[in-house]
Amino acid sequence: MSYRILICYHTASGNTGWVTGQIARQLGELGAEVFMQNIACQQDAPAVDTFDAVGFGCPVMGFRPTFAMTDVIEKLPVQHGKPAFIFVSYAAVCASSLWMLAAMLSRKGYRVIAAERFRGELSWPVARLTGIIASKGRPDERDLSKITTFSRNIYAGLKSHREQGSGTFRRVPFAFFNPLSYMALLNKAAYLRFIMGKKRVDQSRCTRCGLCQKQCAASAISLNPYPQFNESCIGCWGCYNICPEKAISTFLGPRWGYAARAHYLDASPAHEQKP
Repeated sequence: MSYRILICYHTASGNTGWVTGQIARQLGELGAEVFMQNIACQQDAPAVDTFDAVGFGCPVMGFRPTFAMTDVIEKLPVQHGKPAFIFVSYAAVCASSLWMLAAMLSRKGYRVIAAERFRGELSWPVARLTGIIASKGRPDERDLSKITTFSRNIYAGLKSHREQGSGTFRRVPFAFFNPLSYMALLNKAAYLRFIMGKKRVDQSRCTRCGLCQKQCAASAISLNPYPQFNESCIGCWGCYNICPEKAISTFLGPRWGYAARAHYLDASPAHEQKP
């Protein structure tokens, strides 16, 4: 029994990309035909109609899913019970990020059949400068068992949906007693952009490789001929973290960046490596 599955993902510094690649590989081993869409590189709304299920994965930023991912979901056409699965990567606090994704997809007519959160090393430079790095080294082999279970749950949900006409709906609770859940509901991209501050480019370091522009899910960067930043920035710090020449800084110098998984920005099982 074969299924066509699309995984639509956003990864700012590679952690979610690693998880996405692992999920895609395991679903493929179960017999599914899996396609991936990095919303930074392919910013058109995903063509979901030809797929049996659609997955959505992104990091947690500002105690909520990234604004880049929620913007994509807002643009999706309405469905009628199409199966979906969701996952996030987070360093310390997930709050109600999964609930936010599930609620948005429900309003678009999707049925969430599986939801999971995965640890990812803290990539926020403001916090990294303290030297206390939450979830250091994650995601890695420690997360493979959880990814395997999640992938099997997705496949089982799809099988139930096909055989019975409706799969098991995964209820994702709101964390009522976590005050950060309410902060997330009030958060705005402008707040995260303000915290990040004005971005600067060291032209003596910059090679104009275009990686920051290619991987910016907010379309906030253009090369002219060096990177320039506009007001659509969502404050994800992706450009700061992944610049191979450490040419981008803000009020922080580039030394605090996190680039350990930058080679997983384009998640693909074909490029799988050991971390």
